[in-house]
Amino acid sequence: MSEDSSNSKDSPASAGSNSKFVVLCDQGLVSATNFLTSVIIGNACGADLLGIYSVGFSIVLLSMAVESSLVSTPFTIFVQKDSSRHLGSRFGAALVNLSIICIGLSLIQAIAWLIARPFLDVSYLSIFSMVLVTSPMLIARGFVRKFMLAIFQAGGLLVLDSIACFAQIIGLALLAYYEMMTPANALLVVGTSNLLSFVSFLVVKRKLPRFAKQEIREQISEDWSFGKWLVGEQTLNLMSVYGAPWLLALLMDSRAVGIFAACFSITGLANPILIGLGNYLLPRFSNDCANENDSRQTYWNFMSITFALMSIFAVLCFVFANELLVVFYPEKSYVGYGMVLAILAIRVLVGSVGMVAHFALLAMQKPKISLYASIVCITILLICSLILIPEYGPLGGAISCLAAAVAESLVMIISFQIYVQRKGTGRTGSQSFAKPIN
Repeated sequence: MSEDSSNSKDSPASAGSNSKFVVLCDQGLVSATNFLTSVIIGNACGADLLGIYSVGFSIVLLSMAVESSLVSTPFTIFVQKDSSRHLGSRFGAALVNLSIICIGLSLIQAIAWLIARPFLDVSYLSIFSMVLVTSPMLIARGFVRKFMLAIFQAGGLLVLDSIACFAQIIGLALLAYYEMMTPANALLVVGTSNLLSFVSFLVVKRKLPRFAKQEIREQISEDWSFGKWLVGEQTLNLMSVYGAPWLLALLMDSRAVGIFAACFSITGLANPILIGLGNYLLPRFSNDCANENDSRQTYWNFMSITFALMSIFAVLCFVFANELLVVFYPEKSYVGYGMVLAILAIRVLVGSVGMVAHFALLAMQKPKISLYASIVCITILLICSLILIPEYGPLGGAISCLAAAVAESLVMIISFQIYVQRKGTGRTGSQSFAKPIN
């Protein structure tokens, strides 16, 4: 893992390249670790405790979404177009911004925890306490991953993620072996493993950051101006993903949440492709837009590839749903819920067709469109969930997620097509997606 030259003012793209193979391998490693985490907890603790862990981890992910919106994603986009600014200064400003976000989120979580504590079931008390401890750890690693991809050093990221993933699986295996597995202990192991990756990153990049007050103020202002729209979009997006488990916990019980979480974790087998492509596409689209290159061919190529691969995945999950549940979750609590997995797999297919448009719109600095799509998504989810979950339980939650994904993807794809057509007729400035395709 080579260290960046602290004197280079070149575009980050000149420091290296993100091989699609390396990016997909890295995401495959991370997704496999997350999947094995759910499998280990679900089999060691049962559906009830897996449900509790899932609710706690979803709150951590919500905090990570705020960081991604205000720090990592703006950094990825703006670092491509601003080659005149010293990378070290941008990095230093990003670290300051990251610290502000972590402190602010910790305060908000603590206040929310104090308010909600008297109303929480005793089974959730320990996991919510651990959320306060581990959120900054996972937020920090999330920043590391986006930073390394933004400066086109996927190979170095693979090394850092290998450290975190190996430590996480070993830690969870030891908890299970010594019969110390609880949702709180599992989350502590996950957080500590993420912290190890962040510390390793800081050691490697210790000579890179430069802290210039003026640039810190300018970059944070720029990041927050862009990211304020993403905060809403990312928050609503996570609420659309985890809204069903939260409503299952509210309207049903932790066992129903655990069953849904088990089925949802199996659909995560598609994450190496979906998230891996996203990790590759956002820096790629951002760099193309910054250099006014035509990215429409890339858009259609990856749209086609994603749809084809996810169609195969959805069909396999639909046909072998019950068998997959038995293989990964042989504990009897999960038997008979194959249809939940099948519907969630179709949801993954539907969501994938809007993903490429989402990253293209972000690269063109149109985060409002994603926010509007997420508002439509969460509205459909809430309406369907309140109607279906009381009657059908986890199956109702899965159907609600599918309906919400259909609405969100339609808004995203249609909006992208309208925007590109307008650019082609000269109604907007940048022509990155408007050049003729031969």
